[in-house]
Amino acid sequence: MNAEGIIRKEYGGSRNFITNRVLSFYRLPDGAAELSEGEGIIDRSKKLYGVSIVRLNKDGSTTRETDISRCFPDLDEALAFLVSLGAQLDNPSWLRTAVQL
Repeated sequence: MNAEGIIRKEYGGSRNFITNRVLSFYRLPDGAAELSEGEGIIDRSKKLYGVSIVRLNKDGSTTRETDISRCFPDLDEALAFLVSLGAQLDNPSWLRTAVQL
């Protein structure tokens, strides 16, 4: 299963309230991550980047990893976090941005 499929299986069509624009999907050794972007709540001129993590269990079920998922004020910090998780870019061509690791 690709990264987008794992994320969609767990979250369906719901969007993150704060970082609601998906930038890319990443395959992790034991699941998937979604990188998304949004505006700050207090200062809308500042961007925020969210990394949502979903674990793909051995039985094919998925689990939201809310303790690992994070929000970052800087894209480079979000990408460094993805690298630390062993992420590999897994983007379908329609995505808004393909952010390379």
